[in-house]
Amino acid sequence: MSVLSSPIKTNQGQERFILAKLEEVTLFFPSNLVTEILIIETSQLLPLPFYPQGILGCIQHRGQIIPLVSLSHLLLGKPRLGKEKLKVVRLSQNTGNLKGIGIVVDQLLGSQGSDQIPPELKKTGNLPNHSPITVNQEKMWLFQPLVLSEELWQPQHWQLSVS
Repeated sequence: MSVLSSPIKTNQGQERFILAKLEEVTLFFPSNLVTEILIIETSQLLPLPFYPQGILGCIQHRGQIIPLVSLSHLLLGKPRLGKEKLKVVRLSQNTGNLKGIGIVVDQLLGSQGSDQIPPELKKTGNLPNHSPITVNQEKMWLFQPLVLSEELWQPQHWQLSVS
């Protein structure tokens, strides 16, 4: 089920952000990096063996295979999948090789213009560690595609233990 199936229109050239929640962290996705928002039944999720735990699996949507990534596991080190429905932010072609990837979040909050987000958050876009910042006792993180490393997409080999 697609909640948003076309790019978000910006008012008068103002950059907009899709806000989502991941535990106590508020995520800000630049709208030009988002193609749609999906609500997915966990029963549709097909596991991908031999991939890192950050890859939850994949789904079929509108004739396309969409890999789903758990930012909870990648950012917070906590695997989470106990819900019947997953909220997914699907990345646009502006993310290069990540086009079509689905990012699983806990909650969708809405959108805001760039004038409504803390200026400190905009400065974090070029930080190499991509860690959340704290503003007014609230953790925030500006999504950057670089957080999804190339190693994430490499299958892990099944290793036999030698006794």
